[in-house]
Amino acid sequence: MVQVSGKGDVAVAKAVEIIQENQEKELILNGCKIGPKGVQTICPLLNNNTSINNLQLRWCSVGDEGAIYLSEVLKQNKTIKTLSLHSNEITAKGIASLAQGLKSNSSLTHLDLELNQIGQGVQHLVEPLKTNKSLRELILYGNYITDKGVPYINQILESNTSLLYLDLDVNEISDSGGKSIAASVKKNDIITTLNLGKNPLIAETTLDIIRKKLSINLGLQSLYKFGQVKFSRPKLYFCGKEGSGKTTLRKSLQRSLFQRIFTTEQVQADPDKIDERTEGVEVESGKLRNGGEFSFWDFAGQSEYYITHEMFLSTIEGIFIVFCDLSKPQDQRFNDSWYWLKFIKTRFAPNKKNNQNNKTDKDTNDFKPFVVIVGSHRDRCIDSTEVLKIKSGAWKCAWGDSFIEEAKEHFEKYLCIQDTFFVLNCQSSNSFVMDQLRHCLSHLHIIISSRSPKVPKLCEHSLSFIPQIRRTYSTGIEKSVFINLLSKELHITFTDEISLALLRYLQYIGEIVWFEEIEQLKDLLFIDTNWLCQNVIGKALAPKSFHEHTLLAYSNDGIVKKSNIRKIFSSEMNQDDNDVIIQLLQNLNLCFPKSQNENEKESELCFMFPTLLGLKNENANAFTTWNKLRSSLSSDNQCYGRRLVVNNKVDMFSAGFFPKLQVRCQKLFGQYFELWKNQIFGNLKGIHTLIQLHEQEGSESWLDVWIRSELEDTPKSLSLLEKIMDEIELNRMESCAGTETKVYVLSHSDLRNSSDITAGSLVFGYELDLVQNSDPNEKLLPTHPKATADHQAEKPKDLLGLNFHNPSDNNNSSIEDGKGMVMLSYNWGSRNKNNIYPNQEKVKLVRQKLEEKGYKCWMDLQGMGYEMDKTMMNVIRNCDGFIACVTNEYQKPDTNANKEFLFAVTQKKKIFGLKMDVDTDMLNQCYAFHIPPSAYKYYDISDESNFNKAIDDLIKDMNQRQVYPTK
Repeated sequence: MVQVSGKGDVAVAKAVEIIQENQEKELILNGCKIGPKGVQTICPLLNNNTSINNLQLRWCSVGDEGAIYLSEVLKQNKTIKTLSLHSNEITAKGIASLAQGLKSNSSLTHLDLELNQIGQGVQHLVEPLKTNKSLRELILYGNYITDKGVPYINQILESNTSLLYLDLDVNEISDSGGKSIAASVKKNDIITTLNLGKNPLIAETTLDIIRKKLSINLGLQSLYKFGQVKFSRPKLYFCGKEGSGKTTLRKSLQRSLFQRIFTTEQVQADPDKIDERTEGVEVESGKLRNGGEFSFWDFAGQSEYYITHEMFLSTIEGIFIVFCDLSKPQDQRFNDSWYWLKFIKTRFAPNKKNNQNNKTDKDTNDFKPFVVIVGSHRDRCIDSTEVLKIKSGAWKCAWGDSFIEEAKEHFEKYLCIQDTFFVLNCQSSNSFVMDQLRHCLSHLHIIISSRSPKVPKLCEHSLSFIPQIRRTYSTGIEKSVFINLLSKELHITFTDEISLALLRYLQYIGEIVWFEEIEQLKDLLFIDTNWLCQNVIGKALAPKSFHEHTLLAYSNDGIVKKSNIRKIFSSEMNQDDNDVIIQLLQNLNLCFPKSQNENEKESELCFMFPTLLGLKNENANAFTTWNKLRSSLSSDNQCYGRRLVVNNKVDMFSAGFFPKLQVRCQKLFGQYFELWKNQIFGNLKGIHTLIQLHEQEGSESWLDVWIRSELEDTPKSLSLLEKIMDEIELNRMESCAGTETKVYVLSHSDLRNSSDITAGSLVFGYELDLVQNSDPNEKLLPTHPKATADHQAEKPKDLLGLNFHNPSDNNNSSIEDGKGMVMLSYNWGSRNKNNIYPNQEKVKLVRQKLEEKGYKCWMDLQGMGYEMDKTMMNVIRNCDGFIACVTNEYQKPDTNANKEFLFAVTQKKKIFGLKMDVDTDMLNQCYAFHIPPSAYKYYDISDESNFNKAIDDLIKDMNQRQVYPTK
């Protein structure tokens, strides 16, 4: 390794000599400031160099011009594996040049672009990284990448097949952008490290989703060393109402040629017979004649089961058969079948690849689930003139053809609906139409097989032994026992890493069910899918007509005694194991323990199943409670709300969305809440919350969240509103990720002024994006067709709670944009015995001294609650100077104060430091954020006797760096 000394031309001359010798493995010019001309001099020599594999040009002032010359090196050099361009003022223009070199490069494995100014220039990396197979590490730390650059990051993650490490720390990506990246990470089985944590706005829950997938990928890399094979066993889902012929068709499709020729057609399933009903989901593997192997998933059609179907829909390798029952009236069959199309869409978020320009229909179809629509019960068609037999032996149905045309028109962007409407008698396994359907499914099998990912051979080998293990351990098996059995069969010693990766992969492809995150179940595997889907969930949620013992039969408006739950499962497991099933149902968010009041302390434990709730007395609902408790608050109470709206034509809230949200809210409110079928009311220490699901025929359905509190509790109520909206979003991603929603801010005045709110009350809303991007004092009219110019317009600061002011502190800084101000960033620390924050009091003294000198200061005295992140970003972006009041607590990475400092670094603000504690090491900030110590001056105010002098020195420094008083 050679670290070249000197600057400029001196360093260039030494570098030329080293390159020409063609012996050194590494050439390090860090800090040599050789500039574009120096790069121009050494690059032609590097083009044909065969010894150097590590080229470091940190702090060399390369710029966009130098990037042009380096692009030629990337095109021609075959030995450089590491290229570091840290801190070189490279912009989008320079990245465009480097990208051209990456397109043809096949040797570079590590590219460091830390602390440049790429921004949206990340788009130039998309095309080269689609084809580049050598790059393993890409560092984009501190490059001003915002949410506008996230779609390009997603394209890289979804198309690149070699990148293992991607660093996106210290950029300006929001939590919304982070969630979008998380969705793309789920489609990538290669990357094992993705740094996003130092983007201040990304929530920890979003980062946890990414970490979990990266952990799975890390295990997969270990498995790949055993070799890879194609995994091709598409899942074939049968979707329709009860009695539409799903089970009959599933059996007819699998009949062999011999059975079809030499046996009479007796394949049938009568949903009115108890032994023919499908409970939950019935799963089996089978083959079509000359059509490859499928995994058949037959969904029960009763509405009681809809909440559980979403748990078992896979996002990979799926073909959906949707049934239109021709024995039903046209309106009914249309609504029933349209429901299933919307249900399928809820599980499949639109793929960004579909929207790329230059993509043909054939290309985009590769990323959409296949849907085949069949008209069942041709022999019992309600109108015999609807179906017509044509010469080929097929049947034609004009209504069915029209249905497909309308479905394709509305779902074209989301589903790949096949052109043919298959008119069937599901019992006729020998018919021409049945063979047509088999041919169609076989064709789709080929398409899916061609695009399916490769999987480790070890997984394929293990699949062959699972059936025999399943026969012995039908209700579950301990994880350690399962691993030992496979180890013996495969003659492989499993390390902990390989065991973990194998289990996660088997879970991913649906061969086992493993609740890794549940402490009580993490050592237990469910390897019989039918036992779990039918004997547990199917039996629990079965309609009353199915069994004598069902949850619905024992339910008292959603409440079921523990003894009755045990009775339902007595034939499946012993009493102790039944408690494991109850724990399983809880962790699937199907139920929760009902809180007992003082009179129930000695009574039996009960569980609330929200999905079993009936319609209560309309005169006693959440609106009644909301209106009744209004009088418990003063006249200056504050109301805030959000509305989540879906378009009913192609979207919906899934059947499990609201019941599971009710379970989630129980964790927020504890015993201080009440449930109705479509409502939740919570009363948490005087903060009233009403959540209402409005489902109606027509263009839209929506979910309302209302929150009300005393004026002084506004920060707490806004914080609670934020938590509820986070839970709603997490629940949406779990239950109906493909449902597209629009968020509105509800009218502050409508909620506050109405004395008697009912389900029919008109509460206007404003589009959230419009409110957040408008001037806080600009009056807006509601986003509603019935809103007129006469309706009361409202200001964003009123709608979002930005107008909150605590009367107890008249000196509290208003929430402004920070223009012309100096920001005082600090950590509140702990209260002392006098209920005072010492850190805050010391910062107040700093503010006082600065204001005496004419500076306008901004500091948070009240706490910014719901709008903290947005406000902090606005102030830092616009402030003239940033003063970090540093304590040991301030330096901890998970504090808001540290986020502020981080964001100030990314914005290249003029930063000044104040040392608050004697034992605080101020250089820690420099090391953590890659700041040269010379660029970060600080002044010690930990000693009171030095306070005035330190502040005077601070003010001198501020003037020297052109941060001037504004008064």
